[in-house]
Amino acid sequence: MIFQTSRLYIKKLALSDVNHFYKLHSDPQVMEPIPAPVLNHHSSKQELHRILNAYKVKDHRLRVYGVYLHSNDDFVGLCAIIRPDSKSRSIGYRLLKDYWGQGLGTEGMINFLKQDKSLQSIQASVDQNNIASKKILQRFMAFVKDELNSKSGSYESQFKLDLLTPNSSTLRKSK
Repeated sequence: MIFQTSRLYIKKLALSDVNHFYKLHSDPQVMEPIPAPVLNHHSSKQELHRILNAYKVKDHRLRVYGVYLHSNDDFVGLCAIIRPDSKSRSIGYRLLKDYWGQGLGTEGMINFLKQDKSLQSIQASVDQNNIASKKILQRFMAFVKDELNSKSGSYESQFKLDLLTPNSSTLRKSK
């Protein structure tokens, strides 16, 4: 297990998660706000293998983990921790539609990363049109800017939590 909250546990994925992984990545409603292409079963399996292989690489810049409910061990989705440099981390998540609107998106990820005293900041980028994710991030982080993502061709809203400021020990409250 990587970390847990009162409702969730986060752990490394396994090949046995392929059907859950496919269900998540084959849903256009899940993938459209990211934006990312919908994957077929074969592509989902390839992507899962890529993630599993990354676990074998020490200090790999991208870690993707499975998110599961404590109450019944249901697969909820994925969370990602990206290491752009040694002093910051970026976070991401994808959830099955059944779990949207329950506050599970960033649950625990920020507090987990805040335990690493070497980090100076936590960041997140979200498609500018993904209003639900923007609202979640605004609860925890400061809006930085909107910027064109040259890979996707869409605008992203960027958020940041500065861990060096005196108020970094408490999460931002929504207004």
